[in-house]
Amino acid sequence: MLQSWVLRNLLVCCVTERAPTIIPRRPTAQPEPQTHSDSDNGSGSDDEAALPQTHDDKIVLQMQSKDGKLSLRIGKQVALSRLFEIYKQQAIQKGWLPPGKASAVSFMFDGDNLGGNETVEGLDCDNGDIFEVKW
Repeated sequence: MLQSWVLRNLLVCCVTERAPTIIPRRPTAQPEPQTHSDSDNGSGSDDEAALPQTHDDKIVLQMQSKDGKLSLRIGKQVALSRLFEIYKQQAIQKGWLPPGKASAVSFMFDGDNLGGNETVEGLDCDNGDIFEVKW
C-alpha cells in the first residue's frame, strides 16, 4: 500500500513538475515511562519535575546504589518486596548487580533496614524519596 502511494505521488510530481504535498503526522501519545536510570552516581540534581508523573495511588521512588540510580513506580499499598524484586532484575540487566549476589542485597530508607513486608504508605514515603541499596 505504501509503494502504491509513493508511486502515485511520484507520478503526479513528475507529470505536474511540482513538489509533492507533505502530510504531517499526527502526534501519538507517548506511554508513561516505568523506569528511568541515571548512572552518574547521584552527582546530578534530584529535581522532582524530572520524575515521571504519578497517579494518586502510585509513587515514584529512587533506588540508589553505588553503581547508579533507578526510578521505579509502585502502588502505595503494595508490599515493598515487589519493588525490591523489580530493582534486582533491572540491576542485573544493567550489569550493576552480579546474579549470584541478588540474595545479599539490602534496602534502607531513612537509615532503617527494610524487610519487604512494609508498604510505601506505611513508611510515609513521598514522591522522589531515595532508598539506599547495598550488597
